[in-house]
Amino acid sequence: MSEHPEYWTCPHCRTQQDIAEVGFFAEIVCPQCGGHAHVHSMLSNYKVESVLGIGGMSVVFKARDLVLGRPLAIKVLNDTYRDAPERISGFENECSFMAKVRHENVVSIYSAGWARGQFFIAMELVDGRNLELLVAESGSLPPLQAIEFIRQVALGLQAARDAGILHRDVKPGNVLITEDGKAKVLDFGLSLDEKDSVDEDEVIWATPYYVSPETLRREEETVRADIYALGMTFRNLLTGEATLPGMPQNVADMLVAKKTLPSLQESAPQLDSTLCKLVDSLTAFEPAGRPADYNEVLRRITKVQNRLKMEADPAFRLRRYMRRLYVAVGAVTSVAVGVAGAFAVAMLTPSRIVQETLNADALQWEEPERFMDAEVAILSGDKNQAEAALGLLTSEDLDPAVAAAAIFLRTALDVLDDKSPANGYRRFDELVTKEPGVAPMSKPLYDSLSELVAVLQKDVAEAAELAEALEHPLLKTAAMVLVADGYVQAGVPAKAEGIINQVKQNLDAEESAGLQAMVDAYGKVVPRRSARMWYTAVKRLFLSGDYEKARSGLGSLPEMKLSRNEKEEILVMKEASIVMSAIHDALKKHGRKAAPGMKPEDLRVAAAGMGETERVPREFYCVALVLSGNYDAAFRENPYASDSASQEPFAVMMRDWKARLGR
Repeated sequence: MSEHPEYWTCPHCRTQQDIAEVGFFAEIVCPQCGGHAHVHSMLSNYKVESVLGIGGMSVVFKARDLVLGRPLAIKVLNDTYRDAPERISGFENECSFMAKVRHENVVSIYSAGWARGQFFIAMELVDGRNLELLVAESGSLPPLQAIEFIRQVALGLQAARDAGILHRDVKPGNVLITEDGKAKVLDFGLSLDEKDSVDEDEVIWATPYYVSPETLRREEETVRADIYALGMTFRNLLTGEATLPGMPQNVADMLVAKKTLPSLQESAPQLDSTLCKLVDSLTAFEPAGRPADYNEVLRRITKVQNRLKMEADPAFRLRRYMRRLYVAVGAVTSVAVGVAGAFAVAMLTPSRIVQETLNADALQWEEPERFMDAEVAILSGDKNQAEAALGLLTSEDLDPAVAAAAIFLRTALDVLDDKSPANGYRRFDELVTKEPGVAPMSKPLYDSLSELVAVLQKDVAEAAELAEALEHPLLKTAAMVLVADGYVQAGVPAKAEGIINQVKQNLDAEESAGLQAMVDAYGKVVPRRSARMWYTAVKRLFLSGDYEKARSGLGSLPEMKLSRNEKEEILVMKEASIVMSAIHDALKKHGRKAAPGMKPEDLRVAAAGMGETERVPREFYCVALVLSGNYDAAFRENPYASDSASQEPFAVMMRDWKARLGR
């Protein structure tokens, strides 16, 4: 009998037995009647009901919250690692990481705590199966199903990345699929905070097939390591393979196997070539060969996904065939002469039904149905669907006018999503320089957009006039949004707000409720967006050493929608610039090199030996650090940092700045 007995009473024969030494959710057998029961099934207010799964380090139970009355999952360390301090620490880290991420494609955490001497995590119960089981049953998944699951996983991982978290164990077994087809990422047990991107653990716990080469080499891990694992997961879904060629048993052999891994097209020649290229790009051996972030991953996925959807759509294939027929008819018509030519035209000219099918009036667009899909998506507010449709209209083999309009609309959508339009303008400029030829029916619009984009980057007021002249309703709306953003970047939020109000008045509330909502949301953040751009520009002027121009721009500071800390930071930089001007004068008097915008290190060298102590160059260095925005280093280098009572002017000034900046 244990020192502190804990008795259980059999519900069948009422026999009692001591269960103090029995583990959590252990099954016991009544010695009297042979009845079976699970004991120690409570963790806090959660009652464990059954085992859902057993992993290498943990066990997941199905449980019920007796307070809220909802089902959930409980995760605890298994018996092997329950008392291992390093595994307990990792388990607590997992809880901390999961709590930072709130996204529909990531399993949600409800709570965590200690009970019965062990740490547990209470999380969302997902009614479904993981991808590993799905692949085990089918051998591989259909490409459209596989790419949709990977797209959702990428969205979940992007949410984790936005929270500063690397998952580090992306694989099919860590992705649950709900009954309605939603993918949810789980198991952040190996995760790292991105700023601590080197794992100090001597053991590599990740699964060999999916783990990135840089992880095996114990190098710094970035988001590209998770992107590699995502790509290998994608490859697994499409091929069913889950082991490396030759089944290597050590790190060196694994690296060789990964470096010589055949392309997906070689392994699965039946798959679409663009799909294979996508997977190969995600699984490039060197990190630099992979997409840099999830925005790029999702852009590539969406492009291939839409291609696969359209290739699978019989109606799309018919429309594409008939468009080609119509182009062929036009070519025959242009060269036909005499009776033979007239006969050919009569035989080949499409009937009225064919022309209606082709929507001939809209053939100024090479892909009218895609553009219409994009328009509908934009007006309804479905930004993701709109961007997917527009992305398909920017490939090199399309009419440049179509690509120009698509890039223009996507740039406006970026602005509405609080992103800079700079990349959109760059893509547009690249298209204009290529200009392989513009269809005659669409050349006027192409020329109008080309002129508008060029002017937008130079003269916003003139661009506003050009935007007003556009006839296409949606392109005109996009142009006005870009004009508004031009005023934001110019630091004139009042004009930007006026443009946004004008756009909202022009939009039909019933037909474009989604777009109107996006424009309205953008209008509300215009003052703050404008203030941030002004703030960044002024800081850049201080950093460059153009102190007079920077200080002259501070007149509008009181009206700017900046936080208190941001305003205080600008004022501190103003004061520091005045001190820096005096420092430059002192250096010049001593024949030292002094130039606006000098690097802090160069300034310290220039001031060396000026004064009886080394405080002088360090003081100059501190002021330069403040102007460079490196405040922590400035206060750390302060020669009076250890003397909090010093009344030296520099010491008083640094204490004042430190307090105002909240450091």
